[in-house]
Amino acid sequence: MDTAADIERHIEAKQADYEATAAKLADVTARLIDATDGQRAKLLQERMMIVADRDALADELRELKRRYALAAIAPYEQAEADAAAFVTVCAERVAIWKAVSEGETDFLALAVVTSIDGSPCGACRQVMAEFALDMLVIIADLQQVHRIATVAELLPGAFTPDDLRNASS
Repeated sequence: MDTAADIERHIEAKQADYEATAAKLADVTARLIDATDGQRAKLLQERMMIVADRDALADELRELKRRYALAAIAPYEQAEADAAAFVTVCAERVAIWKAVSEGETDFLALAVVTSIDGSPCGACRQVMAEFALDMLVIIADLQQVHRIATVAELLPGAFTPDDLRNASS
């Protein structure tokens, strides 16, 4: 089984192939503009073959990225263990903590963009709630926005700093 590092190297190589193919496609498309009728048929056929190559590379990249995510999430899956817990830090929390480290604590909105219109996890929702229950969370995939909700809508009954202040009064 490939390690995450092995898969990452494969991704980098495939990404380079994909970019080279995209450059070829752009070149052929540009040449189509000034092509004569006789050249146009040949260029269109060449373009179709390049598009097919590009699409195949895109499929291979998606599969490699899926395998990378699995390998990166569970790097010890071959180890024999009764139970294991993997703690991750999601991009939403990293973004919030980075902003806080730079002095920003007033948040209006946060966009969560994934390949599958995924929603923030519970830990991310709780961190968001600590700063702004009325913050908008925009949930989208690479093509469209699927939902816009406030943190309060995503995490009803959230434990907030107000709960601590009210408990000590």
